[in-house]
This record gives sequence, structure tokens and C-alpha cells, in this order.
Amino acid sequence: MLRKVMKTAAAIIAAGGIMVGAFAQVSMQATQDSVLWTEAGPRLVINGKPIFVSGMNIAWVDYGLDLTDAAMTVGAVQSFKTHIENVRRAGGNSVRWWLHNNARVCPKINAQGRVTGLAANSIAIMRTVLDIAYENGVVVSMCLFSHNLLQNNQQTNPTRNMLFLNDEEGVDSYIENALKPILDAIGNHPAVMTWEVFNEPEGMLNLNNTNGPGWTDHRVINYDNLIRFTAKVASYVRQNTLKMVSTGIHDFNNAQYFNRYADSYMTNLVNDPHAFLDFWQVHYYPQWGGTTMSPFHNSASHWSNATGKAIVVGEFPGKSWGAGTVYNNMLATDSEFADCRTDCVQRATAAGIAIDSAFHYLFRNGYAGAMTWALTDAKFGTIAETGVALKKLYDLYPTDIIIKQMDFEDLSGDLAMKLVMANMPQEGTAANGGPWNELFIQQSTHDFSEKENFIFDMYIESGSDEDLMIVPALKLVSSEKEWHWSTASDESFMLTGMEQGKWLTITVPVESFKPRNDDGTLSTTATTNYSVIQGIVLQYFSKGSGPYSGAIYFDNVRVDNDTLFNFNQAGSEWNTAAEGVTVSLVKRPGAASVFSGVKASGITHSAPTALVRGKTLRVNSVDNSELRIKLINVQGRTIRTFKSKGSADFPLKNVPAGRYIVEIKKADKRVNTSAVTVK
Repeated sequence: MLRKVMKTAAAIIAAGGIMVGAFAQVSMQATQDSVLWTEAGPRLVINGKPIFVSGMNIAWVDYGLDLTDAAMTVGAVQSFKTHIENVRRAGGNSVRWWLHNNARVCPKINAQGRVTGLAANSIAIMRTVLDIAYENGVVVSMCLFSHNLLQNNQQTNPTRNMLFLNDEEGVDSYIENALKPILDAIGNHPAVMTWEVFNEPEGMLNLNNTNGPGWTDHRVINYDNLIRFTAKVASYVRQNTLKMVSTGIHDFNNAQYFNRYADSYMTNLVNDPHAFLDFWQVHYYPQWGGTTMSPFHNSASHWSNATGKAIVVGEFPGKSWGAGTVYNNMLATDSEFADCRTDCVQRATAAGIAIDSAFHYLFRNGYAGAMTWALTDAKFGTIAETGVALKKLYDLYPTDIIIKQMDFEDLSGDLAMKLVMANMPQEGTAANGGPWNELFIQQSTHDFSEKENFIFDMYIESGSDEDLMIVPALKLVSSEKEWHWSTASDESFMLTGMEQGKWLTITVPVESFKPRNDDGTLSTTATTNYSVIQGIVLQYFSKGSGPYSGAIYFDNVRVDNDTLFNFNQAGSEWNTAAEGVTVSLVKRPGAASVFSGVKASGITHSAPTALVRGKTLRVNSVDNSELRIKLINVQGRTIRTFKSKGSADFPLKNVPAGRYIVEIKKADKRVNTSAVTVK
């Protein structure tokens, strides 16, 4: 990690929160940003440096809650810092961040659709993230609103938001009471790539059709009102800052969308010569756009209505894709796509495209930038996958990409994910009112059908407090809903009595993950589909009489013998935004991992595993080696000993219910230590 920023942050951490804005603030820039047209293609000139935009969407750390009244937590600062550093470490120079998003908490909008102000700490939070970006040589597309304004079940107010969007006084109140104070404070921050008005507002459109052409729950926005909103914000940004303005257009539909974003249409609509976009940002996904609307099958000059406008492809899949149009079928292409230095066009027009070829095609065919989706949405691609493309493009064209030279700590070899909790509030006393501290991988699709055990290795740092509870959970499809939070509550465990300074293996039966209702109670009607696991979560709570402090390392997350996460690639750490908490990748402490360093499916490992079902201890082994097994209680006393050759079941009929440790030795060498529950 970048030591300079960490030292600055550490000096201002207090009581589990962070005084945002307490960093040594970056000075505002004094030069005008612009688009520079070169023989190699258009470049965005930001704070005097022409660049080809190369990066990823963040797009949020805590959906709809990144800008809040509360001070920014240590966990949130660390999450933004990690995402930004990982992009820069891979060779990228940009990220895209959703700010107000669906207006859940910011800006403040009244029942009449008028903006009355901002969340109290929103500007300080934005400044903190921009300062981190600047320290790392990264610029940020500051996306104000999203089509999610008109989505149900997102703890926002679609009715209020409709009034806000469809009334010219709504946008005027936003400019006066929200945008103006933002731009007065940080409008010219040198890490701002652009002030972006909307993310895919076309989802909210009516176009005189009851159902509209979009996809949000409410498709009721008049197109001219949407363009008017965009034009008025664009004009204010262009007249009151030195930065550029853009918007996130849903797709490359010339006839339906591009004509409305033309300079003449926007300026005429509001009778304002300043009301236009400096460059366009357009999105592409193969299952919707095919080849007709593909920027990977058509050069920038193909979009005739965009003549004179630089185009950044602001969203596209963050990993290689094949001919399929469903993301579960997006397959990495074979070695013919490995390099795209000589025949980029031919390769890009094939049925699929490798992620590095996608970046290179945009660079070589007249586009101004490329940003994949997303750092916090692993279903569409991870930094480990996009990072391959960022590095290859940077290695080929460093002067077009680099903003600032950086010296990062080496993160290679056998790594682990480290969770550090410094005075983390006890259960029920967190600022958000909850015990819901979560370490999670978002939108990570896996198939757990016909699998027996969810397993992970855990290492408790010596000196850590013991009064911490961990509850494994999955986000999975049920018969009632598209997804349910499904906790393995019966497999939750405390750190009390668990050995510190050594690696332990935690085994959780897959069948123990049960769907929960919205209030947290166990669903009595939902059946589960373990073939579509949409996310993996470890909930952790301080169960003592006060805050918790300690450090835990995680490694080799797997289901049976299939490794899901080994944390050996930069950017593979999970997310958290809890108070007093940081997450990072570090060199693995203690013994080296016995598992393969390659993320794979179907790898057979040599270490046996243990689990308890009811009153039976089951030991699974991949061979017939002689095993010696101990069942140890939380006080450290051996309760039972067993021997086996290979896999075996052992009765626990007279063993009291409770938590135990199973130690397995092979040839007098301990090969597994698992926490289990006897019922």
C-alpha cells in the first residue's frame, strides 16, 4: 500500500470515524481543461496533461450512501483508497464514481421536488476521495445522478424524484442549493476528470409511450426535460469551473439518443450557448448492443452524429467475452486474442474479444478513453481481469496514460486478505445503528449446487481480542425472490478460545445457508437455488462489553475442492465500509498456503477437511493416508481422539453441544484445524 497516504490518514483516525477534509488539502487547478485532437486520436487535457482515459468504474463503496450526513468511516476511506490504488497499480489512470446516485440521502429533496441542500459531510467526503486520487495520479469522473432515481425498493422516493426531474424549477433548485456549493468548494480539483450529469438517464424516459423505452420501475420522464436538466447543469459547470462536463449515455443508438445530445439541440432547448457537453461518454454491453452498436466493431468516426465530439466508452464488461449474450456465458477467448498490436480490427470483429484487445481497439480507433464495469461488481469483471488490459496498454503507451509516477510496495507471491478492526463499535452501537459489519464480495457468481462445504482459512493475529462473532452468509436465489440474504446462523462462531498466531480452517455445510426475511428472521417458505450464488459475505460483530480491536487474515476461500479466492492478485480483497475497519492484501503470515496459487475450478488439494452434521464428525480425504484426529473444546482440552485411513465418519453421541476445534494430523504433521459446531 502507499505509505504516504496511510500515514496521513492514520494521524486523523479517531473513535472509529475519520475527520474527512483533514488531509493536507490539494490546491485547486488554474488551467482550463479541454479536448486535444492529435494524430493518435482525441485526448482529454486535465490539469495540463493530455491523457487517454484508461480505468474502471468504482462505482460506489456503499450504494446510495457514499455521500452522507455522517463523517466518513475509516473503512470507507480505506475502500476508496484501495480501489484507486489498485487501478493505478495496474497501470490505469481513472475511475468513475456515482455521487448522489438515487438521491437516497443526498441531495436533500422535499415533497415538492425541490432541492434544499446537501448531506452535511458530502463535500468533505468528495474532497477526501479526490485528494486520494490526486496522490495516486488518478482522475475521477464525478457522476452526479443515475436512472436509479426512479427505481422502487432502493430506500429512495421515486414520486419525489419524478417531480424533481420533470420540473425546471427542480433543476434550478439543485444548481443553486447543491451544485453551486459543490463547485465553489471543489469544482476545480485537479483530480476531477469531468463533472458527469447522469448515468444512463434513458432508463427513465417516456417518449410519449406509457411503458417508455427504458427499464426503470417508473418510465415517466419527458425527453426534453431530461435534456434540459443536462443542458442547464452543463452550462453551469462550464461557466463556473475550469473543468469539462459530460454525461453517461446508455448506448450507441444514433437515431434514438445521439441527436438529442447534439450541441445545437441542447443550446436551442435552453437558449444558452454554453449548454453543451465537452465530450461524450457512452456505454456498451454485448448482450444488448450486439455488433451494430459496438464501439469494438466500429471506429469512433462511424458515429456520424458525434462528429467533432471525443467519445469515452465509460462502461463495458471488465473481462473478455465470447459470442454469448448472457454474462454467465461470457467466456475468455483463446490465445489468438492474447496480443492486439498488429491486427486489432480483425480480432475485434470476431465473435468475442479479449479484454486487452478491447482496450487496444479503442485506443487505436479514435476513442478518447475506456473504463470497464466495475471494481465493486465482480460479476462483470474484476480489477484482476481488467488489470491485464490496463497493464498491457500502459506498457505500450505510457506517455498517453501516466499522470504521476508512483512507487508501490510489491504485492506478489503468497498473499492473504487482512481485516483490521481498531476500536470497532460493539454490536448495536455503530453510527448506522446496527451490528451489520460485513466483509463481502459483490456480485460474485458461483455454483454451489451439489457441493457439501464452504471452507476458508483464518489466522487470528496474536494479541487480538476474542469477543468477536463471525457469521458466514450467501446472497442466493430463492423461490420467492431474485435473491435472499442467506445466513448460516447455526455455524456462527466466536473467536473465544480459538488459537491465535496459527492458520485455522473453518468449514460450513452449504445446506446450512438458509434464506432470511427482510427483518432477519428465517424464511419458512423460501426454497433455495444453490446454483446461482450472487455474493459471499462474512458478517462480523463485536460481542463484548465495548469496542473490538484485532486483526484477522483470510485465505483460500473454497467450496469443497474448488478454490474461489486465494487473494494472490492485487484487487482481489473484499469490500467493507464499517467503522474502525480496514481491509488490505498483505504477505501471508505464518506457514505458506498448502493450496494452489491459481484460481481454478475442480482443483484437487491434498489437505483433508472436517465437518460436523448433527452428532457425526465427517473427515474427507483425497487419499487413504493414515489420519489422527482430535476434537478439542474451547478451553483447549482434548475431548475425543480418532484414527482413520482416508475419509471416515465418527459418532459424537455423548459430546455436549457447542463449539469445538478439529485438529487433523497426517504423518505427525498438522494439515488442518477446523472450527465446528456440535448440536
